[in-house]
Amino acid sequence: MDIVESIITKELYFSETLLYNTYYRNKNLDRRAKQMTVYVVQDPHDKNILSATDYGEIEIILPARENMMFSPAPTVAKLKKALKDFSDEDYLLCIGDPAAIGVAIHYALLANRSKLKKLSVIDQILTDQEEQINVTDDGIQTIAVLAEAQMDLEEQIEEINNQLKVLKEKHRRVSEEQLPEALQEAGISEFKLKNGTKVSTSTYYSARITPDNKEKAFKWLRDNRFADLIKNTVSASFGRDEDDAAKELRNELTRNGMNTAQKEWVEPMTLKAFVREQVEKGNDLPFETFNIYIGQRSKIKR
Repeated sequence: MDIVESIITKELYFSETLLYNTYYRNKNLDRRAKQMTVYVVQDPHDKNILSATDYGEIEIILPARENMMFSPAPTVAKLKKALKDFSDEDYLLCIGDPAAIGVAIHYALLANRSKLKKLSVIDQILTDQEEQINVTDDGIQTIAVLAEAQMDLEEQIEEINNQLKVLKEKHRRVSEEQLPEALQEAGISEFKLKNGTKVSTSTYYSARITPDNKEKAFKWLRDNRFADLIKNTVSASFGRDEDDAAKELRNELTRNGMNTAQKEWVEPMTLKAFVREQVEKGNDLPFETFNIYIGQRSKIKR
C-alpha cells in the first residue's frame, strides 16, 4: 500500500510540475507575443490591416499623406527613430511610399544585425503593394546616406546660426556700448593703435513706426507738412475676365461697390534719414511716436 501511495504521489508531483511548467511557459510566450511589434511604414489610410495584429501590436510610423520626396530629412529621421529598437520578434509591414519603405528596411536591418522579418501576410492584406516596391538596394542606400547628410548639415547650419546670433549680439554691445563709452570716458573721439588701425565713433539714428503708433505718426507727418514721406497704395480685388474693370480709377471702383484696400507706409530708410535731418537741424520730434533712438557706434578702419 505504501508503494502504491508513493507511486501515486510521485505521479501527482510530476503531473503538477508539468502543468506548472506548461502554464508558465505559455504565459511567457503570451508575454513575449504581446511585446512583438508590427511596424507599419505608413498609414494605409483606406486599407484594412487589422489582420496584422495577429503578429503583434501595430505601430504606424508615418502619416498617410507624408511624401518623402518633399521632405526627405524629417521623414528619414522619423523612420530611424521608430526602428532603432527593431528586433527578431518584430515585423515590418511594407506599405506606403516606396522610398520610405526602402529606408525603413535599411534601418530595420541596421538595428537587427542585418536580419529582417517582413510579414508573410502582406500579399493577403495588400496584394498590390509588392508591385510598388521597386526601389533598388543601391537606391535605398543612397537615399538613406544623403538624407542623413542633409540632417547633419541642417544641424550644423542651425548651430552656426545660433553662434552667429551670439557673436552679433556681442559685437553690438562692444561697438554700440562698451567701446563708445570707453572713448567718451577718456575724453577722446578717436584713437590710433600701434599698427595704424584707427578707432572712432559716429552718431547713428534708429526710428520705427509700430502698428500701434501708425495712426498717430501719420497724423503728425500730415499736420506738419511731411505727408510726402508717406507712400500710399490702393488695390482692388477682381474676379476672372475683369481686366477692363481693373483699369478704372479708385473713385469709380468705390462707386461700383468694388472691394478696395489701401496701404500706407513710410520706408524705413526714408524715416531714418528724415529723423537725422530734423535732429541735426534742431527741430523737435515726437521721439516716442517714432521710437527714435540716438546712439554712438564705434568704427574701426584698418
